Amino acid sequence: MRAILVLVIFLWGINPTIMKIGLVHIPPVPYNALRMFFAVATSWVIVKFTGSYEKIEAKDFKRLFRISLFGFFIFQLCFTIGVNRTTAGNASLILGTLPITVALINRLLGIEKINHKMVIGIILSVIGVVLIIMGSNKTFGFSINHMKGGMLILIAQIAYGYFTVFSKEVAQKYNNSLVMAYIVTITAILFTMVSAPKIIAMDWMNIPLAGWLSNAYSGIIAVCICNVLWVLAVQKIGSTKTALYNNIQPVFAILTGYMVLGEPFGFVQLIGAITIFIGLYVTRKNKETPQVMK
Repeated sequence: MRAILVLVIFLWGINPTIMKIGLVHIPPVPYNALRMFFAVATSWVIVKFTGSYEKIEAKDFKRLFRISLFGFFIFQLCFTIGVNRTTAGNASLILGTLPITVALINRLLGIEKINHKMVIGIILSVIGVVLIIMGSNKTFGFSINHMKGGMLILIAQIAYGYFTVFSKEVAQKYNNSLVMAYIVTITAILFTMVSAPKIIAMDWMNIPLAGWLSNAYSGIIAVCICNVLWVLAVQKIGSTKTALYNNIQPVFAILTGYMVLGEPFGFVQLIGAITIFIGLYVTRKNKETPQVMK
């Protein structure tokens, strides 16, 4: 399961670099809407291919709607707006606190037990993210506009934490591919409703191939396939431990930026990456199946 998670984080880590190529040709909101359409189509192809379709009970559909609305949709909406209103450093640091959010939700609701090794692993992974940001010259911003953007990113991060924790319950009853297909579809409908004017105003016919390929990767791989595997990991090893792997993402993002875009990669970033992996190693001796609080 760890190998699958590392693959997921690698695919997410190179996603920002690929997205930058597409965002040259497509504004952020239409870009996000289009990649959601790619994700919806792919998710139902996976359901068809795996033969995992089954009727969802009404009470479970209500759960899926809540997970979609308060989790995936709010994440997509707030992240899209917030990332353009604050610095990359602010966004990366706030997103790096996802393991803390997931651990707090689990602890407060008594879903998973958080032991001292998990706490140490979370602290080390967040420190590693800070070091990577500092070493990459992704400055922190404290202007009013940056603070507003940071708040939106924080809301997005909390929403993804909500999605991470509560998707487990539904995924234990239904196939994770089917769960993600419903979540992505509901999210796409909600996102289209709030961004319809910008979608309609977009000149889709003049988007070059690079824009389409960038969007297809982001929708098919980053939004659909990676989240299907993410939900599977949550089901298998628990949401707290899964969330820790999120903090490897800046490592892959920095390395990709260094190799493709010529962005800096230095000693401080290397120490940050090592710190993150030490944090993950600390949690390795825990059992794969999370303990449930009684």
